[in-house]
Amino acid sequence: MTRRLEIGFRHRFRDLLALVRPRRLDFGVDLLLSRAQERSVREGTPLARALVDLYLFTRMRVARRLVVTGACSLGAAPWDRFKADPPDFLCDGSLAGLARWLRAAGYDARDAGSLRGDALLHDAARRRLVLATSVADLLDRRLVRDGSVVVQWVPTGLQPTEQLALVLDHRLRGDGDDVRLIDLHGVFLRCDEDFSAAAARGLANGFDVGGSVR
Repeated sequence: MTRRLEIGFRHRFRDLLALVRPRRLDFGVDLLLSRAQERSVREGTPLARALVDLYLFTRMRVARRLVVTGACSLGAAPWDRFKADPPDFLCDGSLAGLARWLRAAGYDARDAGSLRGDALLHDAARRRLVLATSVADLLDRRLVRDGSVVVQWVPTGLQPTEQLALVLDHRLRGDGDDVRLIDLHGVFLRCDEDFSAAAARGLANGFDVGGSVR
């Protein structure tokens, strides 16, 4: 596993599992990383894709558990600032394709141009944008740790639909017809209309943008 993939997915898995407060958080993260590696070797699946698949599956399970336990909020998470209004994104130079897909789905997603490193973080903080980046080293910077900037780490080398799935959350349905919208690990939903329109336009190309998790 490359250093970039390990740092990025370790960060994602750790923040995800922390929502359900496991007793052995680091053990759980290590277990998920090793399972993805084992699947990659066993099935000949690219490691990045195996990690994405396992992350999305784990996110679904965590979301279901939060619904069952009623623990949909853990306090003032960095992304709580976006509950009233949808987030705007700043995508670094390696994620220009993702920026186009986000714009097509109705989000304001701006290209960072030549900005790199700390300049990216400061620009996102100043304009209150969610930073989408493929640079895993940024995840440990002070502005990220203290919640000044919400960062979505997205690996390169994936299909746009896979990158979109890492940034946009699932729509969760309860027992009846009510739809519950949940912010999970800094990923966001607009509304049913946005996702229905996106699906109707074929933006997902096989990824059910408006689908529910049952």
